[in-house]
Amino acid sequence: MNGSWVRISMNFQYGIDDCDVADKSRLRQYREKRTGWLYMLAGDPDHAVSKQITAMLWNDAVFRVANESRRLSRLGGYKSSARNWSIAQFMDQGFVAVQTLSIRRLMDKAASKPARQVISLRRVLDDIKAHRELITREDYVAYDGLPYNPEPGERAYMESLVKRGGGVHTQWLPTTGPQAWSVSQMVHERFDKLSGVAHDQRSPSDVIADDVFDKIEAMLTKSGWQDIAEFGNKFIAHAADEHSRSTLLDGQNGFSLDKLARCHEGICRAAAAIYGPILWEGSSGLLPIPQFNHFDNLEAAWLLPQDIETLSAFWDAHVENVESWIEGDPFEEKPD
Repeated sequence: MNGSWVRISMNFQYGIDDCDVADKSRLRQYREKRTGWLYMLAGDPDHAVSKQITAMLWNDAVFRVANESRRLSRLGGYKSSARNWSIAQFMDQGFVAVQTLSIRRLMDKAASKPARQVISLRRVLDDIKAHRELITREDYVAYDGLPYNPEPGERAYMESLVKRGGGVHTQWLPTTGPQAWSVSQMVHERFDKLSGVAHDQRSPSDVIADDVFDKIEAMLTKSGWQDIAEFGNKFIAHAADEHSRSTLLDGQNGFSLDKLARCHEGICRAAAAIYGPILWEGSSGLLPIPQFNHFDNLEAAWLLPQDIETLSAFWDAHVENVESWIEGDPFEEKPD
């Protein structure tokens, strides 16, 4: 499948000494942290946050297709393998397990021991909040070669237009480096919103306002992820006893597809807020684009009628093998 929803660059085009930043030591720390955040968000080959979110959403989308196919077959009054009770239960249980564990993993807090460390959206967000003093306006704008002050570049550009005289002129404006004054303007305007500082009050030491992080936390809280995670704690990840199960609050005994969609939305919006406004990185669609026909064979039966007898024999042989595990004295070793 194709469709990573995050586009990142963890390499820098300009050296620290070439950046229009006064505090080089802080810039070095910011670059190191930024690289680490981006690696967790989209760089890790196995557990990057973007990969976790994409896998969670794909699993959800496929289940919804399967669930809709069951509904369509009932409405149409025709038989469907999707409505076989054992297969349906198998799909439902697997779906619930994958979704609850996916949400728990995305919201895992950082571990205190390196051997147990995790990659999660919660860890990234907490670490950004803990090091927010590194994300100053100066570093945010000019961390990789952009001019901190766009006005000299804009003034020089306007003067060059005047010298050309009348007529229609076209010209590409630089998007990176010390001549990219127009990009610097856009980044400043974004940081105005993040810092809550007006254009005429800008300072290189401005930082992201507390209410920005409060809004991200509100997205996550409103998503209801804690209810789904607690359900997973009691019924999926652990076999909670009666007393433990009795501590569940209303809304923690299960979840609907609508509740799950709200949870997904909140998590995705929080991740997008970090990727985009806070780290100034690009993103695309959330769901991957399948490079195959993902509806292939859905209209076909699982088996031909004459195969049921063969399948029944397969079932009987499997049951016989499993039951043999407890035959005789369990302390006596069985021959291979």
